[in-house]
Amino acid sequence: MRPGALHRGRLYHVHHKRLYAAIGEPDNRKRRPAPIGTLASRLMLLDLVLDEPSRLWLGTSCDKRQSFTELDGDKRLDDVDLPHLRYGIGRDRVLRLFPTSSRSAR
Repeated sequence: MRPGALHRGRLYHVHHKRLYAAIGEPDNRKRRPAPIGTLASRLMLLDLVLDEPSRLWLGTSCDKRQSFTELDGDKRLDDVDLPHLRYGIGRDRVLRLFPTSSRSAR
């Protein structure tokens, strides 16, 4: 991939399932190919995160879920109380937490 008018840079999409499995995210949606605009946005976000090491960063839906479900006392939230989308029916039903889609949570 050669972004930019002068084609001076290169982006490498690291997507091997074993690498993501090593960090506990074997089915992370970031493994999928993405348009150059999305990749640029992700790089800018990474730059921000690395520039602010003192801030808590909840990067994955697992991180966000853990943060909200491990609250003390009556503030604890269940999965269905978190932003989510539901896919499938019956046994194949999946609850996707913290979707980034522009569609509203159902």
